[in-house]
Amino acid sequence: MDREKAAEVEKHLRAGTLSFDDFLAQIRQLRGMGSLESMLDMVPGGGQLKGQLAGADPEREMKRMEAIILSMTPRERAHPDLIDGARKRRIARGSGAQPADVNRLLKAREAMQKLAKQFGALNRKGRLGALPRIQGQGGAGW
Repeated sequence: MDREKAAEVEKHLRAGTLSFDDFLAQIRQLRGMGSLESMLDMVPGGGQLKGQLAGADPEREMKRMEAIILSMTPRERAHPDLIDGARKRRIARGSGAQPADVNRLLKAREAMQKLAKQFGALNRKGRLGALPRIQGQGGAGW
């Protein structure tokens, strides 16, 4: 991802307006960095997280998410609230996934957007300095 796109994604994250195009850019950036397991090896406590991911194939899941997003129209990617039941079924058929997979992706984007809004609020209040303490607490499955 180039600097312009990264700045745009960051702006959307801070504003809490994360589109699926932004989400897709982040997935592609993660995939370009190498395997998730190798990244976890570089993070303190990453070995513990690898144990929690045992049996899961994060690379496969990222490819599935990418296929689902690419099966959306540009308008759906920009405005996920337009995605109703019929659209979910069409997206699922187009990506070789199940409607439940589309629902999981929609919920993951919503969770990421909610988290981004919370961090944006902390940053605006000058409280982002508390982040290292928050990260050390864990408890979120990460």
